[in-house]
Amino acid sequence: MDRQQVNLELQDIDLYAMHDIICLFVGPKNSFALRNLTRLKIVQCEILEIVFSTSILRCLTQLVYLRIEDCKELKHIIKDDMQNQNSSNSLSSRTSFPNLKTLVVVNCNKLKCVFPVSVYKELPALKAMMIIEADELEEIFNSENDQKVEIPNLSFLVLDQLPSIFHVQGIQFQAVKNRFVQDCPKLSLTSTSTPTDIFDIYRICPGMHLPIFFKTITCWFQ
Repeated sequence: MDRQQVNLELQDIDLYAMHDIICLFVGPKNSFALRNLTRLKIVQCEILEIVFSTSILRCLTQLVYLRIEDCKELKHIIKDDMQNQNSSNSLSSRTSFPNLKTLVVVNCNKLKCVFPVSVYKELPALKAMMIIEADELEEIFNSENDQKVEIPNLSFLVLDQLPSIFHVQGIQFQAVKNRFVQDCPKLSLTSTSTPTDIFDIYRICPGMHLPIFFKTITCWFQ
């Protein structure tokens, strides 16, 4: 299209049971953007491997809610293809999530990390993070060194059934007031939450699949 970037003016995207999709928002550099997107839900896209690439989707300034569930072949939420550029170029073109408040990842067993470490400073508004049932997940942010990571407004954290997670790059999860940690044998992080906290989490996570909450409540009462 005359090499001009196309802005897809979608605000709300639900993708369900797209069994033939391997990559979603991936393509030639600067070919399109999603500047108006506020909510993205991806469920049961069984062979999906990549959601975003940094070269094509550099800025998601309006995204508030991201949920990915039952994508069993998912390897990258963001495939960081800026690794071979110098640091100044990488900083100027990396993906940005300035308004993301809720992140939910459920049953994505091939995922080894949630984000490349270049994204961590771009999460100033993140309030709730729920990561459940990810057998191969090793770390939240992929990094070659033990870089300290801060998510200043994170208020609710759920880490459940993550047998391989071992590294959190100095993320200050100890400061998160409401957190639930279960079946993460390689982490020393403990729970602080009570059953009543589930309603607070649900209030700031609209659209969350209720059975997940019922399962979590059951664990709290055990």
